[in-house]
Amino acid sequence: MTDFQKSRCESIISTASHSALAAGAVSEIAVKAVQIKMVWELANVFEVSISKAVASSIVNSFFAGSFILEAARWLLPPSRILTAIKSADQTEDLGWRVVKDFDKG
Repeated sequence: MTDFQKSRCESIISTASHSALAAGAVSEIAVKAVQIKMVWELANVFEVSISKAVASSIVNSFFAGSFILEAARWLLPPSRILTAIKSADQTEDLGWRVVKDFDKG
């Protein structure tokens, strides 16, 4: 990975993590949208041609879903803080795993 690619990836992942932190307090769907956009942008950094549908599949395969946390978000409003933090953390983790895969070629 070149220095430029690493810098670009850091920027994309950081922006996505911050967006996921905000989106995580509201909706799992919003978090997935942030993650799909991030994966698609990371693919562009490595000149990997993927569709948004493929990016969506990557995101969905990484996370099996968290129905219990989604339900808790609405039943216990203070849990929104925890799900927001979890969303940001998962987004960063996903980003660096995707970078590792794209960097392998």
